This record gives sequence, structure tokens and C-alpha cells, in this order.
Amino acid sequence: MPSSNGPNDQRIDVPGAGAVTALAYPAAGPRPAPWLVLAHGAGAGQHSAFMTASARGLASRGISTVTFNFPYTEHGRRIPDRRPVLDACYTAVIASVRLELAGD
Repeated sequence: MPSSNGPNDQRIDVPGAGAVTALAYPAAGPRPAPWLVLAHGAGAGQHSAFMTASARGLASRGISTVTFNFPYTEHGRRIPDRRPVLDACYTAVIASVRLELAGD
């Protein structure tokens, strides 16, 4: 789980597209919280001010949040991946959250 200094990061393998980085922002408090998975838009990655402020704000309100980069952002490309790669990435991140964080 993350330290009190900020979110923890995790590498997630995306079949056929390499690995991406996901950041977990757990909700404050003793009870388990639901997890929300957020992807960035075409203009900025998960480290943008908007994404980090949103994830931290949601976590402070009891919603654990995971952000991630799509492969094109992770590898420094400007053109978004095709839909099957984006879908595979989302699927891999959700599976990782369920396994590693949410305890399913």
C-alpha cells in the first residue's frame, strides 16, 4: 500500500503493448473503500495537475482512486493507440486493481 508521502506506483503488463504505470491513491480512513479507475485524456498523462488533484480529492472524500497511462503516453508517443490497445490497457489495469488492491 502507499506511503503517507503519496501514491504508490505499479507496473502493469498490457498484452501486446508493453507495460504501463498505474498510481494508487487510497482513501483515508479505516474502512475499505470502493476503487475508481481513471484514465487520462489525449492531452496529458496521469501526472498532470488535473489528474493528480482529482485523484487526491476523490481519495480525501473516501473514494480510492487509481490513475494510469495508456501505452502511447507511457512510451512518449503523441498519437493515441488504437481502440483495441486502449481497451486491453483498461482491462489489465482493472484486473490488477481487483487482484492487488481491492482484494477480489
